[in-house]
Amino acid sequence: MSLYLRIRNNFDSFSKSEKKVARYCLDNFLNVGSLTLSELAKNVQCGEATIFRFCKKINFDSFHDFKIEIQKEVSESAQINEESFVFDIYKNIQEAIEYIIQNLNYAQLDSIGKLIYDADVIFCAGVGNSGVPAESCAMRFLRNGFNGISLKDTHFQSIYLAQLGKKDVAILFSHSGESLDTIHIAEILKSRNVPIISITSSVVSTLAKLSTYHLLIKSKGGHIGAGSMIPQISQMYVADLLVTRVGLFDSKKIAHAKEMTYDYIFDKMNFKQN
Repeated sequence: MSLYLRIRNNFDSFSKSEKKVARYCLDNFLNVGSLTLSELAKNVQCGEATIFRFCKKINFDSFHDFKIEIQKEVSESAQINEESFVFDIYKNIQEAIEYIIQNLNYAQLDSIGKLIYDADVIFCAGVGNSGVPAESCAMRFLRNGFNGISLKDTHFQSIYLAQLGKKDVAILFSHSGESLDTIHIAEILKSRNVPIISITSSVVSTLAKLSTYHLLIKSKGGHIGAGSMIPQISQMYVADLLVTRVGLFDSKKIAHAKEMTYDYIFDKMNFKQN
């Protein structure tokens, strides 16, 4: 049994003055181990003898032994909290990916893949946190030999829309599906008959309703809260699904494009070294 529980469970057996010590230790459990005997007595407003009697009642021979045990327990608790933080993130990512898979329509994924494969231009867009997955998606398509493009500046995005038509395709990233800039892009694209693939957390969002196809990701939640990268990871996972599915239509083309990309990058690295 932990020291904290030992103090709490034996609370009724303490004398009136010992209960003051017990209550202070429970309320300040993380800090008691750093106090000296005189400091604790002063904070509790009791005599040092009372603290000795309190320690004896919870089976410690001295206040020093009590301090060592409480320091050990606090240290172990901190380590557990750090580990749970790591596993909380892992669990949330796992749940987010599983949610995408559970809601994935494979026949629709094939149709989307063919649409992208046949497109002249693959325009990827997102603002804020969704801009990173959009840029990465376009880069992946470029490396695979497709005409992927992503523009960070929303003004440039709007200008570029005039170049797009029904032979192109747009992949729009917005976690909420309610980003005003992204909705503005979608409305223009729709008016120009450009097929739209949206990646959002809501099938009834404004962006989803404007789209030709919609892919669902998990809404924010869990212990991580706002500012988490999990929505970005979810969007990146969907982008990877799209890029990979498109690549399956012509694996030789993809392999050749990757070889050329590698050669150009390798040449650039050698040039710098020379």
